[in-house]
Amino acid sequence: MKDLRPLPAATVNATRRAILRCGVAGAVTAGVGLPKVALSKQAAPTREMGLWAAPLSELAASLYSGQLDALAYAQHCLDRLDQTEWVRAFACIDRARVLEAARVRDSMRPRRRSGAANPPLFGIPLAIKDNIDTADLPTAGGTPALDGLRPPRNAPVIDALLGAGGLIFGKAKLHELAFGGTTSSGYYGAVQNPWRRGYFPGGSSGGTAAAIAAGVVPAGLGTDTAGSVRMPASLCGIAGLRPTLGRY
Repeated sequence: MKDLRPLPAATVNATRRAILRCGVAGAVTAGVGLPKVALSKQAAPTREMGLWAAPLSELAASLYSGQLDALAYAQHCLDRLDQTEWVRAFACIDRARVLEAARVRDSMRPRRRSGAANPPLFGIPLAIKDNIDTADLPTAGGTPALDGLRPPRNAPVIDALLGAGGLIFGKAKLHELAFGGTTSSGYYGAVQNPWRRGYFPGGSSGGTAAAIAAGVVPAGLGTDTAGSVRMPASLCGIAGLRPTLGRY
């Protein structure tokens, strides 16, 4: 296990801009609307620039154009997960499935057309709160009563994200049954705040917020009834969007 050095302000700002641009982290209802992102004219992000700190919109444009391979980026995210293992943000990850999904994205990348808009989340790995149904991964809701439960189909919001080119990186921990503000669990273990060991990340979407703040993934999904996205986003120094009721 390795300590995560304090995140620079630029990282937090980049993450905030990314989520506000694409509106990914927020309340989950029947579905989401995702804005189009134009192809970036800037150079592709590199490891030397701090790939895990790059804005989501620039990453997606670089992945779509082929300046950055989805497989290489997925492996980078998995490496970052190992470097920040002590945060314990995820309840379930299928590493082989993440890499295979990235390979598929690389193989289906269309030829770049002048003026064409890219899928807004092309090749982007996303943290999914573990109360949102996914057919390929269990959905336990943070409670041992549902441990190992495999839903028969994806929630509509997951299908929307996959249709926008995104990848499911893993199921992020939450406060049990999304009813609490610490994301601590005697059964699944407590999620740590990436800024300091021994501090909680807020809840109930604490795993998603911690994964983003630690630089494992650039964005993710939570749910919010009474602050369950906004509180962990605030405590982890990122942006959390709860759309107006009925907006999506």
